[in-house]
Amino acid sequence: MQDAPHAACSLRHYLLRDRRIAPRLKADVVLAEEANQLYRESDYGDLISFEEDISKIAALILLIAESAGSLAELGAFAAVPSIRKRLAVLIQSEHEEAESFVRYGPLERLKSEDDRRLAAIPWILNKKSALIKQTAAPHVSDIVGFINEQLKRIPAEESWKSAEELQTFVLILWLLHLSHAMTITQLLSYTQAIRPAMTQKDLRNALFCMKLAGWVTKFRHLNCDYWCSTAMADPFSRYSFKEGVERDPIRRKADVADAIAKELKLSRQVRERVQEKKGAIP
Repeated sequence: MQDAPHAACSLRHYLLRDRRIAPRLKADVVLAEEANQLYRESDYGDLISFEEDISKIAALILLIAESAGSLAELGAFAAVPSIRKRLAVLIQSEHEEAESFVRYGPLERLKSEDDRRLAAIPWILNKKSALIKQTAAPHVSDIVGFINEQLKRIPAEESWKSAEELQTFVLILWLLHLSHAMTITQLLSYTQAIRPAMTQKDLRNALFCMKLAGWVTKFRHLNCDYWCSTAMADPFSRYSFKEGVERDPIRRKADVADAIAKELKLSRQVRERVQEKKGAIP
């Protein structure tokens, strides 16, 4: 949704709308308002809990601290370890230099962990709190470079054992990839077979985070809602096996997929919808 013609321009809007930097970034951009919309449909009790789970699967959380609201978010995000380790901040130079709680509180906490994740830029707002674009224009290339440098530092792959906080999301994605599609009731049954403590609330919330990230999508066929993976190919690069077990990932995956297919008995129409949904997603 575009701003009204005379709406105040923020740095974020200037970068994405006027300078169109998204294609130059080495990741897909998900805006905060998209997360807020999904949050209202989820079972999360508060927005910070939602942000915590998003941070587990996000490559980077970029906060442009340019308003009272975003400065409040900075304080909240810096206080939560799981969010803070994925956080990078663009802030006006005047806030970074001012004798204030912002400087000596959340910014200092972030810098003490890794000062490369904080970038101060001398953009200026007018009396109506709108960006004076000429003050940001000379810094666009540096901002793009800063964002891409943060992304470059994120590992391209993570192992199952080393990414404990990702395991629930990985399990769900793996099941959806092998099954083509499942209703939430079916998916809960399969996840509980591996993780008995999983609740329907936990599953719904995980699916909303994964939908926001573009990992999964949902469609309705007849009177059922189905979830499916958006990946055309196997989203997992390598598999490990216990000692003494046949090391043939293609065959093992085929065996699991066949067993699930026999239980689910998905109709041809549902399978076709899955392919349509995958093909519709860039």
